[in-house]
Amino acid sequence: MHRQLKRILLIRTDRIGDLVLSTPAIENLRRAYPRAYIACICRQYTKEVLENNPFLNEVIVYEKEGRHHSWWQTIRFARNVARKDFDAAFILHASRRAHLIALLAGIPVRIGWDRKTAWALTRRVPHRKWEGAKHESEYTLDLLRASGIPVKETRLYFSVSEEAKRKAKRMLETKGLSPNQEYFAVHLSASCPAKQWPFRNFFCVMEKVHAHSGLAAVVIGSGSDSRGKSMFAPHPWIIDLRGETTLKETGAVLSRARILITNDSGPAHIAAALGVPVVSLFGYHDPALSPVRWRPLGEGSKVLHKDVGCEVCAGDRCLRDYACIRAITPEEVFDSAHAVLAQPSGSE
Repeated sequence: MHRQLKRILLIRTDRIGDLVLSTPAIENLRRAYPRAYIACICRQYTKEVLENNPFLNEVIVYEKEGRHHSWWQTIRFARNVARKDFDAAFILHASRRAHLIALLAGIPVRIGWDRKTAWALTRRVPHRKWEGAKHESEYTLDLLRASGIPVKETRLYFSVSEEAKRKAKRMLETKGLSPNQEYFAVHLSASCPAKQWPFRNFFCVMEKVHAHSGLAAVVIGSGSDSRGKSMFAPHPWIIDLRGETTLKETGAVLSRARILITNDSGPAHIAAALGVPVVSLFGYHDPALSPVRWRPLGEGSKVLHKDVGCEVCAGDRCLRDYACIRAITPEEVFDSAHAVLAQPSGSE
């Protein structure tokens, strides 16, 4: 890689967790080019992952499903990017639009994976993520390694502002949590049915954890997931924040939690970045979607994943009613959570 790079662009336009797992690449680029102007293109709903990141100069929002949906709007977006005069672009997640934006923006060095309009790149790195041989964060760092950029840090980064902490604290207290009361967090939702553990199993685990530890339960997630509201209502120890927090406020809630219990999801990686242990539940029998590639990276975290004998994973077209994730029992999840909570303070 040319040592005189002054303006560097990263592009990652997929989901929250994917962007969190890309933060080590941002830090390593900053270390390699301490005086460079570094920007990142992401989606509107993921941009809070990058806000206040000390290794970035700018966050640029691209909305394929919104104001940049048409190709004409995407071309106009690329023209605006061109005005920023970037020297190099790292496309961390292969997509046709990401590759073409870098090309149409006239960025002379375009580095990415050898798939999906890879002809638009100037440097193509062999794409083998489907093997699931290592973690997604490591695959992302491979783009830097292939460009001769040293990788010295692998930690994730997610900033939580004091304002977000104050708002989250006020929200929890308004819902009945006393100022110093400890709690565990639960994220019920998932991006697809194959990742979705049954709600009643979650509720069973919440009751067990509360009964054994006395901890309150704080439920986080999207407001579109309203499952269990009537079931939660009689229990003052359950605080339901779904749909009420921004991403930064969700991070603030997680930063105070003893543990997060969740499906394979973005909040798992936010919690890991904040040093909060995670019990994460995985479905799928597919190396590309396995815990090897997508597990939370925090110390003390635990993963539950079952092989139910499928030779080929049908994913969301599963004909076995998602037997793999349903094979995980509430008792196993509770045992994992209990083991993490039993660790001496400071060892998590």
